[in-house]
Amino acid sequence: MPSAVVSLTISMVVATVMGGTMLCAAPVVAGENAAHKLADKFSRAAGAPKKADAERKHAARRDLQQLRKAEARRKAYEEDMLARASAEAMSRRAEEIRLAEESARAEEDRKSEAARLSKEVEEKRRAAKAIRLVKDAKEKQLAKGAREAAEERAALEDLRAQQARRIVRKFQRAREQRIREANARMKNGLGGPRPPLAELDEIQPDEDPIATKYPARVTVLLIMEPRRRGWRRYKKAANPVLCVGTRCYISAGAETTADALPRRRALGPRNSLGRRAGSCNNELICVFRGVTLDGNSSYIQPIDMGLLRHRRRDIRKAEPDRTCTVANDSLHCTSVIIAHHYRAWIVPDAVAEQAGPEALENALYNGLTATRSARLVTGRAP
Repeated sequence: MPSAVVSLTISMVVATVMGGTMLCAAPVVAGENAAHKLADKFSRAAGAPKKADAERKHAARRDLQQLRKAEARRKAYEEDMLARASAEAMSRRAEEIRLAEESARAEEDRKSEAARLSKEVEEKRRAAKAIRLVKDAKEKQLAKGAREAAEERAALEDLRAQQARRIVRKFQRAREQRIREANARMKNGLGGPRPPLAELDEIQPDEDPIATKYPARVTVLLIMEPRRRGWRRYKKAANPVLCVGTRCYISAGAETTADALPRRRALGPRNSLGRRAGSCNNELICVFRGVTLDGNSSYIQPIDMGLLRHRRRDIRKAEPDRTCTVANDSLHCTSVIIAHHYRAWIVPDAVAEQAGPEALENALYNGLTATRSARLVTGRAP
């Protein structure tokens, strides 16, 4: 506490002394300031023109610098704009070049694709032409082979007919010689009744020995009645094969000769579980080409093939129908075999070859109807 009082007293004494000093110095300071202001005024008045000139020069230098800076900025702006324009022009040029190159490549690709397609079309056309030529050559070869086969069969039939006529004439001359010898013996004998002469042979001079005594190749057109199965009498298609004597024929279509097999093989289990009726499986109409008839003793019997049992149809005597003709691409026959479960035409193979497969099938589709002068062969085999 005594020290705080002492410090306060000292501070008050110092403040009093300083205030007096400042009061005494205030007039002196004020006079000095007035003198300085006056001197400064005269000096400014004397140096005003120089200062104004300096300020003008400084302003001119400042304006010049600003002009130079503005000019530099303008030049930089123009250079920048020119650079941008040049860059854009170069970019556009590069884009145009790229587009032109892409267009050129696309055009080249289009031309190459068009050339490839044209080459492919040309190759296909040449291949089709080659196939057509090969097919035409095969058809011509087949037609030539069929024509040669028909001519060969016709020549063979003519040869057989000539041989048969020669044999018939030989037998006739021998019989006439026997008759003359018997007449001579009667004249030179002791009289009495004339012994009975043997009857003439079945072959008459005006008959065709080929049709009666020698084998003949025919085409058989067959229409079967559907099988009836179950208590509802459900109708079902047939699987017909044609048996002639000890042989059975399996159809291969209207254009190809039927396959001939022994009856035991054709009706055996192997064929029953195999191809059965060939091209006539599940069919009611069938064409058998190249069937051989053995003279007067030929009988046909259609057999409906089954898996476990076969249905044997009626047996009928068969001979070539010499009335069959081809007119306006149609086959016409006047003799038809009618049995309980089927009907058939027996067409000579030469006539069937002349008619062609389409006419044979059309005759089947038309029902094998006979003409007004037709004779129906319905007699059973003995």
